[in-house]
Amino acid sequence: ARSASLDLVDLDLRGPARAAAALASVRPSRARWREALHKSIWAYGQRSRAARRLIGQRRGAIDAVLQHGALFHAHTPGGPPVAIYTDFTYRLAQREDDWRNPFSSSADSERWNALEHEAYQGAAVLLTRSEYARQSLLLDYGMPPERVVVVGGGVNFAQLPPPAPPA
Repeated sequence: ARSASLDLVDLDLRGPARAAAALASVRPSRARWREALHKSIWAYGQRSRAARRLIGQRRGAIDAVLQHGALFHAHTPGGPPVAIYTDFTYRLAQREDDWRNPFSSSADSERWNALEHEAYQGAAVLLTRSEYARQSLLLDYGMPPERVVVVGGGVNFAQLPPPAPPA
C-alpha cells in the first residue's frame, strides 16, 4: 500500500550468454552442472553488471532493492539500499553439502567466497530463512549481527489464524 510500484526482474542468463555459461560449466552429474551454471564466476559478473545497469537506468526512482540469493552483487555506491534474502551460503555448501559445490579448484572456491562476501558486505540488511543461515553469515562471513535478521520463509505465524468467513 505504501509503494507506488514493485518491479520483479529476473537476471538469469538468456540466449548466447546462457549457452556459453552452460558449455563452460558442464559436469558429469546434472545436479552439479546446474550448481556450476548458477555459481559461475563469469555469470556472477554478468548478472551483477545487468543489475547495476538496471538500477542505474532507474536512478532516483528506486527506494530499495530486494535481492534473492547472492548470485550477483546489486549494490552501487550512492544507489538504493539492497536487502539480500538467502537460505544458504556457499561456506555451508563447502562444509556440509558437497553436491552444491561446483568448483574443482580451491582458487575458484575462494574467489566465489570473496564474491559472496562482497555481495553480503554491500547489502544494507541480510534476511535469512533460518537461524542456521544467519549463523553462517555471522561466523563465516563476519557480518555484523545487527544487519542479519531471520525472517523465515512463507507464512510466519506461530498458529494459523482462523479461516475468514465465507463471502
